[in-house]
Amino acid sequence: MALSVPYHPYSCCLICGDDGIRYDEELTKTQKDLQRCSSCRQAIYCSRSCQRQDWRVHKRECGLLQDENSIALALSATDPRFLTITDGRSLRNQLVANISPTEPFKFVLRELSHFLRLSAKHWDPQGSNNSLIVIDRMNLTVEEAQIYHNSVDWVHLSSMLFGTLMVHNVVDQQAEEANKFCQNAWFQAFIVNFGEVLDRIKLFAILQENDYGHFLPDCEFPLIQMKEPILVGGKFFFPFGRTLIPKGKRCMVCHDNFSQSTAISSHDPNRTKSEELRQVPREVNFLPPRPNYQFLNDPQVNEKTAQRLKTWLHIVARTKRIPKEFVCSEDCEQHALYGRLFEAHPLERLNKDRSESDESDVDDDKNDNPIDRDKDGGVKDRVVV
Repeated sequence: MALSVPYHPYSCCLICGDDGIRYDEELTKTQKDLQRCSSCRQAIYCSRSCQRQDWRVHKRECGLLQDENSIALALSATDPRFLTITDGRSLRNQLVANISPTEPFKFVLRELSHFLRLSAKHWDPQGSNNSLIVIDRMNLTVEEAQIYHNSVDWVHLSSMLFGTLMVHNVVDQQAEEANKFCQNAWFQAFIVNFGEVLDRIKLFAILQENDYGHFLPDCEFPLIQMKEPILVGGKFFFPFGRTLIPKGKRCMVCHDNFSQSTAISSHDPNRTKSEELRQVPREVNFLPPRPNYQFLNDPQVNEKTAQRLKTWLHIVARTKRIPKEFVCSEDCEQHALYGRLFEAHPLERLNKDRSESDESDVDDDKNDNPIDRDKDGGVKDRVVV
């Protein structure tokens, strides 16, 4: 797997950095045609070879970039301040240039706050203390964010929002049965959207606390699109309450096959509340690989760990999220989070599956690659504008 540069403004090839600019013998400047991903229209490559090397990383960020494009187009159609923006990158550039480097993060907080008020009408129609407490906590977060102009104290903010997460758990416990997380699609949607934003804040906090903040500048906070329930047969349904386990996936800790095809979301507040749920597959954050304390003096282990950490950093700098993995039970989840010597990284299957993974990756490249192609199956060149 090729590793691209840590932080990239998507203005040149994501693998080799070629910007397409050429000079002839007379120093006349020319522009080589570069290729763009046909789905997100942001990832740029100088050749088919570089695009193929980057696909295993880009296919994990492509969805986020498409979401950012959707947000930008919606704003350009409804808000006169954003009439000229064409995609997520131009929206981000305008927010940063006109206001501050932290504005993309504040933009997401405002969107989350707006969604909270929208959803509360469905999961607390009487306007009880439950929704008032949650709204007050959100207002505090928005106010806290206003003090950050050039940079954000992600570690402090992460701790603050962890307290808010505990408040949400209490609200879920106290809510009427029809308005609990497992029953009310709108409450599910808010908790999952809040969790997605919090996961990004955790990521920036991890990087900041370990002196890796340069891998992902504050201005690159992802523009997260709020997920809403859909109306099915006259009833609201939220399709992201559980997570589909990829076919052939095994528990990252014990390597057992999964007994179910879906897993509890990493944002589900009920994941530890009953003995039955503790044995259900669950989604977990794949945190930076690190060795078990018994192996800290082993140079070979430290070298491997350093390489895996480097890989993890490159992945999160592009995807702007903590990678996800799957475990079969709460026991394996605790083992994964607090003491396992990792033998795999987020982009590869476990060792026993690696031969199968290599074959499937080839198929992925053939079938899922969204780079523009011509009628004969070749790659179309796109001029960078």
